Amino acid sequence: MKIKFLVALLCATAFSCQIDEVLDPNNPSLQGVLVNASKAELQGLVTGLEARHREYFKNATEMFGSFSREVAPFFASDPRFFSDWLGQSGPETYPDFFAAAGTYLSPYTAVKQANILIESVQNTDALTTAEAAGYLGFAKRSKPIN
Repeated sequence: MKIKFLVALLCATAFSCQIDEVLDPNNPSLQGVLVNASKAELQGLVTGLEARHREYFKNATEMFGSFSREVAPFFASDPRFFSDWLGQSGPETYPDFFAAAGTYLSPYTAVKQANILIESVQNTDALTTAEAAGYLGFAKRSKPIN
């Protein structure tokens, strides 16, 4: 009886679970846009690149804002900004790089997104020469801004 139970338990644990890969239905995969991307997919990459620019501006404004009356509305949601930046919490920073990670990561992710856009434009047949030049010019212009 004991052996039958152990065999049944072993079979149940070995063959019962299969992890399915979850794909994001709202966004194209990287492989999907790198090979023969449609105009809609390319426009999605452009929109995402512009969103990265806005993310950097928001983070930089919050990170490098002055400590006066106008800084309080930016950081009213979290009191750690005042105490940490004024050094009242001690010399140790948060291990998750609180409040500053987006300021430093956003430009790099925007450059990566621009590189993906350039590669996608170079590997698609959906664009005319003039349209491809426009996409490439936009992506190349976006890289030095960040």
